[in-house]
Amino acid sequence: MKLAYLPLIGWLLISTYLLTMPGDELPSEDWFSDISLDLWIHAGMFLGMVVLWCWALFKTKRNKAPLLKNFVWITLACLVYGITMEFIQLYFIVNRNFSYSDISADCVGCLGGFLFSRKRFIKK
Repeated sequence: MKLAYLPLIGWLLISTYLLTMPGDELPSEDWFSDISLDLWIHAGMFLGMVVLWCWALFKTKRNKAPLLKNFVWITLACLVYGITMEFIQLYFIVNRNFSYSDISADCVGCLGGFLFSRKRFIKK
């Protein structure tokens, strides 16, 4: 059952790698900004992170009663991770900066992941 955490670990490693890439290694196409691709990527990345974490917990937890409370904590932990990564980009990553819009997209993704997980994994 602990294998349920492997997709989450992989997602976290890939996300951390992408969020800590130097700015000059990122694509610089003009149409990216036209469709706000960066914000969609952030939202999708964090939605996936919350869903994978909630799914792993759902698969491994014997007592399903406190799942909602745990899902809330997972959502908050993912949001704190996103905010922390913005500060890491600001202070430690070359040619990257802090972005409130990225944090907003992370928040939307976390909330979407929470709502999906609550509907999918918590039966009423």
